[in-house]
Amino acid sequence: MGGCCFTVSRLTQSAYVDIAAGPRDKPYLNPRSLILSAQALRRGLAATNGTIFQSRVNKVYFSVLYSILWNWDAVVHEAIALSIPW
Repeated sequence: MGGCCFTVSRLTQSAYVDIAAGPRDKPYLNPRSLILSAQALRRGLAATNGTIFQSRVNKVYFSVLYSILWNWDAVVHEAIALSIPW
């Protein structure tokens, strides 16, 4: 099952959502990177708790969680295979 990818074309100066994009189309969307990013952002949320920066970190965290949802099966498999708590 493919994921969703937002693509910007410099050649045509347009942007579109590619529904057929697969979960591994971009190296930064691999399951391990998503898990590690979510862990780091959770630590960032704890560090910014109660500060003006918390909403900024929260927005970035939600974007990573959204990517995780699109790649849920692969992320769960990777977490189990590597014994990564998350």
